[in-house]
Amino acid sequence: MNRRAFVLAVLLSFTAAVSLLALAACDGDDCNCPDGDSDAAGCDENELDGDGADGDGEPSDGDAEKMPRPGEVIFTEIMYDADALDDDVGEWLEVLNVGERDLDLRNCIFSDDNPSHKAVIDQSLPVAPGGRLVFGIRRPIEIPGDVELDWMWEGFNLGNNGDMTILTCADKLVDEVVFDVATMPYDAVKGASLSLCPGFESATDNDSLAHWRFSVSQMTIGDFGTPGAANDPCP
Repeated sequence: MNRRAFVLAVLLSFTAAVSLLALAACDGDDCNCPDGDSDAAGCDENELDGDGADGDGEPSDGDAEKMPRPGEVIFTEIMYDADALDDDVGEWLEVLNVGERDLDLRNCIFSDDNPSHKAVIDQSLPVAPGGRLVFGIRRPIEIPGDVELDWMWEGFNLGNNGDMTILTCADKLVDEVVFDVATMPYDAVKGASLSLCPGFESATDNDSLAHWRFSVSQMTIGDFGTPGAANDPCP
């Protein structure tokens, strides 16, 4: 072997050794993968864009860890019979993070007592401990003075005589509230939200309608409620 061939062989061996060391040190999370190059050494083909989502748009394990566990997010206000607007555009409800973790409701499911009435939360919906989110039925247009919504569902309405609000995350029931106008221990008020009394913010306490009243704070649009804010005190 001449001197030139010998030097070339040494260089090739050195380059191969460096590549093997880099591959061993790369665990798939710390690698900088070229966009669209799922074949790059040590790169996870499902995590190429660095946004924490898999290639199919589903949340990664890190997002799944932020999903609420049973009782961590509860229903605290339900506008099931709006007056200023028709029910088709006027319904909304509020949830509260009563846990101690930062949560994200993406991919959780909101539903009522009809098994076919389900809406998947298809966006990131973060909520800190003590934070509130307001869901509402989809409005076709912007309505002056309307409630500010964090997320909108579509395809079904809540019953004016009674219904259920259900939140499910990762196939686990997080919270549900059943209301029946006929058995309420107080008179129903059209155009006022059903509001959980302060001091009863838990998944157990909000099961009893005795811990709820109808809101008395009037909103800009004319109906009564406190969406996104502390509920009215109960008499």
